[in-house]
Amino acid sequence: MNAVDVAAFSTDPLEAIRFIRDKLDVPTSSWTDLWQQQHSVAFTVAGATSKDLVRDFHDAVNKAIEDGTTLEEFQKDFDDIVEKYGWSYNGSRGWRSSVIFDTNVNMAYAAGRWDQIQQVKARRPYLMYKHLAGPSARRARGLGRHHSAGRRPVVADAFPAERLVLPLLG
Repeated sequence: MNAVDVAAFSTDPLEAIRFIRDKLDVPTSSWTDLWQQQHSVAFTVAGATSKDLVRDFHDAVNKAIEDGTTLEEFQKDFDDIVEKYGWSYNGSRGWRSSVIFDTNVNMAYAAGRWDQIQQVKARRPYLMYKHLAGPSARRARGLGRHHSAGRRPVVADAFPAERLVLPLLG
């Protein structure tokens, strides 16, 4: 991937920061306690049943997005939070921390990018689907064949299949 490709998918972190920061902390017992669009307004970690525990995870994710920290740096915060609350979770440390980190960081950046698209849709009323090369693109290629036909109007429900791809808002 060259610098032009990277720039085409860049998002000003202000929109991403605003999206994740403005979420409400919601303790849950299970990943099924919240559903679909509820994730767009609620910050939760499945199995985190204390508001303080959820708040600390939310703060750690906010810090990761604001500072651009790596998963490894987030895992240090994860370990501190788990120790502080004596939180027992399902799965391995690496899997659980990466699910929390990846899901929230990717969701915030997708929401920020969607916000940017909405701000300019009067001047640029079309989206062009472009998938990247590499391991993460292989998973989306089945969808990509159907979306690579060119430009699409920037209307949320004009092409329902796009809702699977863009934006990734839960």
